[in-house]
Amino acid sequence: QCKKQWDFGSLRMVSIGFEVIETSEAAELIVPGQRYATVTKARLIEVSLVDIGANNDAIRLHKDGQLITLSEGGDCPLPRLNHKPTNNQPQMDIKTLALTLGLPETADEAAVNAKLAELKTANDDVENIRRENEQLKLSQVTAAVDAAIAAKKIPAEKKQHFLDLGKAVGIDTLTATLDAIAPAQKLSSTLETAPAADDAPKAGPWELRMAEIREKLKKQ
Repeated sequence: QCKKQWDFGSLRMVSIGFEVIETSEAAELIVPGQRYATVTKARLIEVSLVDIGANNDAIRLHKDGQLITLSEGGDCPLPRLNHKPTNNQPQMDIKTLALTLGLPETADEAAVNAKLAELKTANDDVENIRRENEQLKLSQVTAAVDAAIAAKKIPAEKKQHFLDLGKAVGIDTLTATLDAIAPAQKLSSTLETAPAADDAPKAGPWELRMAEIREKLKKQ
């Protein structure tokens, strides 16, 4: 009778009641946007055929006597899926990730993780080398500036200026610049010193004449 009414079109909707027995979180059973585990096994309780349903979208599920509410914020006894979305973008599958990393598409998750760890180690090594080079460059620049200060080529208060200059232009250009600066000299060092005894000027004719007169007076 129900089949005849269904074929005729007087009964158009089916209502079933069932009890959830088993659920699954397998990826192949999950559809986009799903928040709860998929029901894979249930016990049928009742089936009803009606001509006109009260609500085309009405779905009422029960588990252990508790109503299952699928809407956001509702109570649901089904296990909730442990989604970990990143920036609302779908996670890259293993095959795509493997190809991106230069691995064969048959690479498994362990191979992908090993490659990621290798790349991280390589990146850490590059970063360590970069830091060591920066430290070496700073040491060279500092040594050159300190030497210039000791040689009186630049004043001590200008040290930071030349340190910044060395960081910007490099040790070679800084060294060439410092070499072109002449050391500062004290004013006293530029004055002529008194001539040595050996370099003293010889006595003139008048001094010699006076010496002869003294000798004659002594003899008398």
